[in-house]
Amino acid sequence: MKNTQQPYPSSLTKICSNQKSVAARDGKQNSSASGQTCFLPHIGFDVFCKQNYRFFLSLILFAIVISFANISQVLAQNYKAWNVDNALSAKQADIMKAMKEGNAPSSAVRSEWNTFFDKYYFARWTVSANMGNIQTYSRDLISRDLKDSTGSARTFFLAKSLESLEKIAADRSVFPAARYNAILAIGQLNTKEQETNAAATVPPVPYEDALKKLISIYNDPKNRSLLDEYIRVGALLGIVRHAQAGIANNDLKNNVVPALLIKVITSNAPAADQDTEERAIKDWARLRAFDGLSAIKIATPSVIAAAEKVIADNAESFEMRCRAARLFGEIDLQSTTEIKATVYGRISNLIIILAKAYCDSEIARIDSLINKVQVQRTTNPARLGSGTRRPMPTITNPSGANVNDEIEEPPYADLPPAAQREILNIVQQIKSAVVHNIVFGIRGTKWSGPTANGILPVLKPDDPNSDKLNRASKTLMGLIDVLEKGKPNEKTGSASGTSTRPAPRPTTTTTTTRQPVKGQLKVNFTVTREALQDCSEKLADIIAGNREKPANAANTEKK
Repeated sequence: MKNTQQPYPSSLTKICSNQKSVAARDGKQNSSASGQTCFLPHIGFDVFCKQNYRFFLSLILFAIVISFANISQVLAQNYKAWNVDNALSAKQADIMKAMKEGNAPSSAVRSEWNTFFDKYYFARWTVSANMGNIQTYSRDLISRDLKDSTGSARTFFLAKSLESLEKIAADRSVFPAARYNAILAIGQLNTKEQETNAAATVPPVPYEDALKKLISIYNDPKNRSLLDEYIRVGALLGIVRHAQAGIANNDLKNNVVPALLIKVITSNAPAADQDTEERAIKDWARLRAFDGLSAIKIATPSVIAAAEKVIADNAESFEMRCRAARLFGEIDLQSTTEIKATVYGRISNLIIILAKAYCDSEIARIDSLINKVQVQRTTNPARLGSGTRRPMPTITNPSGANVNDEIEEPPYADLPPAAQREILNIVQQIKSAVVHNIVFGIRGTKWSGPTANGILPVLKPDDPNSDKLNRASKTLMGLIDVLEKGKPNEKTGSASGTSTRPAPRPTTTTTTTRQPVKGQLKVNFTVTREALQDCSEKLADIIAGNREKPANAANTEKK
């Protein structure tokens, strides 16, 4: 996946940034809004690190909006606004004061309020000339006006907001930016707002009627055309937010929402005739669906089957397959007896195969990068800064099967800046894919006791797959040890069998420095590649069912 970030109109950038404040308002972190690490292979990692994860992916989402129209000009020409009575703005202060007081409105007052909201407060969202103010309208609604409302007046305000926002989102004559912001605002409506006191912060309670409406909008056949795909994705974001905040309705939590999220994952699998942009949009939605399933935590046969299918599909990106693997460390496998041991055994093997395939892909990427540096050193030495070492010989087999030991690796600081950043990119992505996804799915964070998570704890001790997963986990953690220390473990001299600790909980990726400093990174191309190759070979032995070699035997072979 190449980095295709492009300049977006400032109005769209502001719209996207609406989503960044949702987690802060909720008073809790979630996987898509907090910048939590999620493996993103082969994209501009420096760009990824510098942007909030959800915000960065929102830019990808809006590529589809941009493809519909020239957002700065055509929208004003091709879309119609609702009738707006600006004179009603004079009543806003008094009406919002009444909302704050919370008294039940009389019939006459209710009629006055309806006119204000229908003819001014929400109608102004639909005016294309107000595009630059859409973010302000949305923020004022969620973070100020609704937040300050109380009692019966709040009940009216919530229902009116849901009704009006739904109309805006469903109206194809309204310009897309307003429709998308309306659907996002529906997902942010709360029955009870966040409360903060000296003792603790109590998170908000999302508005259940809004969740039901979002589900209806997502499933509406009218919204399944490409032109309305961004409305469905906006609805999905709201559904996932409800899942992460907690759904009180058991039927919605245990049946309706999981079924919808599973459908998002399984019905949007890669297709041969999809272009890159469409694939990116659908995969973005599928990653959010995994976030929702992770939050709900139920482990039903259908959830397990959906994740297994993604892991097994070689047409899927490593990003998607690794995300599916991580799900097994997030859902409550201990709570179900519906899953047969054979299913877990099959998934165990698939995860190990996935780990090996990922290692092999990164080996090939490193070989390609080495060849690229070799060409640069040969054809344009002036670009290489202070490096004076002899050119590295061309690698004749980029697949990684044969890499000549005679390559003289230059010091890290002597590499071109682009190559320095790329190796940081590779190492960080390996850590994210291996620890935060694959090993996390095997072990989770707690891998013993009744509340353990991950596949390994649900297997019986005498299950052959238990030994396989243990060995694979140690091998992968050994790989990370090498990447962190910059050399093989001193005790074993290899990248496996060096760690029995559980995988750490996914954390925010550290931003890399654009101008590398000498000594900033201990590993180089050769060490990274050799560690991956060693890991791949050991995983191949595990897959083949070969017994684990003693550490001293492994050292003897290397000598």
